[in-house]
Amino acid sequence: MASRHHFSAASYPATYRGREVETIVAAIRARKSILISGLAGMGKSHLVRFLASNENFRQRYFSEDSTDFAFFFVDCNAMDSQGEGSFYRTIITELRQQTGLETGHRLQGMTNAELLIALKACLDSLYQERITLVFILDRFDKFHRNEKLGRILDNLRHLRDYFARRISYVLAGRGEIDVASISEEFEDLLYYPAIIYLKPLAPADAEGSIERYEREYNVALDRQSKQKLIRYSGGYPRLLRAGCELVREGKVNLATGEAEVVRQLINEPHIQAICQKIWEGLSDKDQVALRLVPADSSAPKDHSLLLQHALVTIDQNGLAEIFCPLFEAFVRESAELGLSLQLAPPNKVQMGDKLVSLTPLEFSFLACLLETPEQIRAYDEIIEQVYPDVKVKRGVTPQALAAIVKRLREKIHVPGHDFIRNVRGVGYCLYAAPDTAKMQR
Repeated sequence: MASRHHFSAASYPATYRGREVETIVAAIRARKSILISGLAGMGKSHLVRFLASNENFRQRYFSEDSTDFAFFFVDCNAMDSQGEGSFYRTIITELRQQTGLETGHRLQGMTNAELLIALKACLDSLYQERITLVFILDRFDKFHRNEKLGRILDNLRHLRDYFARRISYVLAGRGEIDVASISEEFEDLLYYPAIIYLKPLAPADAEGSIERYEREYNVALDRQSKQKLIRYSGGYPRLLRAGCELVREGKVNLATGEAEVVRQLINEPHIQAICQKIWEGLSDKDQVALRLVPADSSAPKDHSLLLQHALVTIDQNGLAEIFCPLFEAFVRESAELGLSLQLAPPNKVQMGDKLVSLTPLEFSFLACLLETPEQIRAYDEIIEQVYPDVKVKRGVTPQALAAIVKRLREKIHVPGHDFIRNVRGVGYCLYAAPDTAKMQR
């Protein structure tokens, strides 16, 4: 069944994302479901739109039985709310638009139970054709924190069983869905492996991405320039495209040395914004691990998102390295920015490009430690400076200081670095500069 969508991915070559696509096809043929996890800018939406709209894909993987499978694309980001009813309405609407079904149902005002019955009616009309229905749900992470997600997954399982297991779901989003803890029923539908973690583009796909960009903007890059862009970006789709744009606009000169090109790229706000999105998609633990590469030569654990999404690779000597020079430069610079503190009176502190508000007590405490960084300030010294009122300071204890420190640590938190160190029984000291900071696991 042909797609009504007109995505740019419809023109991609049949070999696009071959390794991932082969796994997805295997899951579909087994009438199982699969999850796709992609970090920001990794090309997750391009992949699912390729599956939904690309005829070359169908000819390559379903040449003999292409009419036995119908693909339906649903963008969860287009729903009017995160509610269960909105989810069913959107799927019904997509089915109607993509197949021309006329169910006679008015969707607005219907209860969730009524919408589920209407959805069954739509599917029943299609099921008469004896085809396998493949629902590709993009941005399914929109429901990750929805308290009704378990119910939605259970109903997806119910629909699949009701129609003799002739439904497969491809759920794509950022991060992971812990299906087992939300719905044991849906977990039984999943293929093995249950999750595909998208990685940067393989060289052939990265070259194809640049060639599509060249056609789109009627520009031409020589082969050496293309190879440099792929190397500097590591094939990360959004970084690669941004690099192409900057070269086209004359903001980056690829003829200079690698260090200079990387500096030009990382100084561009667009590149910084993309790297920041990638960074924000990682846990504190993974951010710490990135900052320790290559200082810590041990590889992250196998289950780490850094390895699963290939943000960290392992070289032939078994050493860990960040996947591309551009993101490595961002990690190094973010570490330096994040580990610098500068007071901004009356009651704020500057952390890199972030301004953090403090209470007067917190500001005075931090100012006291910043007077003599890396030197221990005794409890009595701190109390004397932070509490100028004689009557008040008589009742202040080290425990009261500990409460201030706890609040400060929450406000000036940087993964892997403790600005304020407690020297038990003596006092506190502060490490604020990146060259003196000691990264901790």
